[in-house]
Amino acid sequence: MRNPELLESIEDIEELAELEPKFNTAKRTRIERVPKAPNATLQNGASTRSATSFVATAQATALAELPAEETVDSDSDLLRESEPLAIEELAPAELVSTETAKQPLSLAARMAFALAPIYGTLYDLQMQLGGGVRVVRQRIQVGQYPRGVPPLRAAYISDLHYGPTSGRVAARQAWRQAREAEPDILLLGGDFLYGDERGLPSLLRELQRWKRNPPPAGMYACLGNHDHYGNCEALITCLEACGVRVLLNDAVELPAPWNDVWIVGTDDIHVGDPQPELALAGVPVGACAIMLSHSPDICEYNALKRCGLTLCGHTHGGQVCLPNGDAPYLPSKWGKHYPAGIFRHAGSWIYVSRGVGTVSLPVRMWAPPDIGVFEIVGTVRSTTAMPLRQPGRNGFNHEEIINADTPVGSDTLDAANQSSTEVT
Repeated sequence: MRNPELLESIEDIEELAELEPKFNTAKRTRIERVPKAPNATLQNGASTRSATSFVATAQATALAELPAEETVDSDSDLLRESEPLAIEELAPAELVSTETAKQPLSLAARMAFALAPIYGTLYDLQMQLGGGVRVVRQRIQVGQYPRGVPPLRAAYISDLHYGPTSGRVAARQAWRQAREAEPDILLLGGDFLYGDERGLPSLLRELQRWKRNPPPAGMYACLGNHDHYGNCEALITCLEACGVRVLLNDAVELPAPWNDVWIVGTDDIHVGDPQPELALAGVPVGACAIMLSHSPDICEYNALKRCGLTLCGHTHGGQVCLPNGDAPYLPSKWGKHYPAGIFRHAGSWIYVSRGVGTVSLPVRMWAPPDIGVFEIVGTVRSTTAMPLRQPGRNGFNHEEIINADTPVGSDTLDAANQSSTEVT
């Protein structure tokens, strides 16, 4: 019997050959950091690059120096995950100066990189033994959703963190589960990489499968803080070459039959230049807007009141929690207010994913990785129901109906602990 994973790998090699010109251009070209725009400010006062210039530079790079067509074999450095890619690492402009970036790594840093393959293997083992990635399934009723428009089924994946600490098992499982959901749209919440470009080949492999059979409403992404730590232009170029629209303070209206539904994306609030007002400028007032923003810290902006649903990640649900699910530490200015799950905020819904990968430590404790599969409908419930699988290992066999027009007494409705969660 033929091994289906082997057949997929062969198909990946053939498809990746089409991306070789753009990918090599991104590898060979060092794009200087764009100085901070006068209107680009962060809460901590750190300087950033203009998000508009950011995307324009990446697009120009992809088109300017395309080499002749080349072929890729299985020994190409594009496919070899065990070796770092030859993309020059760019330190975040707001954190490290040019002189600092040229300094040799400390002993601790060298030891950490030397042990990186072990980290990934440990996380793979934990995923094999711990039940893998959970699928959070929910139907969400949004008041602004246009009448007469069919429900929108969205698959949401965040915090893949391709790199030394996250391994491969969890990411592959997450992508597979998203494909099996047969979504109308694929939404990606940022932090694709750990902080450098070594994880790009693995990301490209998965996105090529989606490029061959894309969702009818398209694929859209925002960026996370870890994406800014490496060569972000190369990441954007590769995402868009695979058909993923990267939204940095921008919005797009979905194609028919989901007219009047808008996907909005902002830059990362921690190291980027988030401008939700600018992102929503082209969205008609009263239209249904679904926002992608990597961190729940974006809740401080009043513009979120215009969005019926905002999808975030970043927190990992604490990643290492106590047996009761309490997270001793969350990387958010809101503290433990938005750890993971779905919450009511300023009249709209905020969903925070636990993500898929890990950072710092290759382990999760009582904070299992997850992806979201949502059916977004209007307040008048659609007759089109989301088909559910058989009960998972947690025994849940029905879904939670969330009405965005109904006030919620508590802001801590945890989607991952509701009956809508399915372990697969």
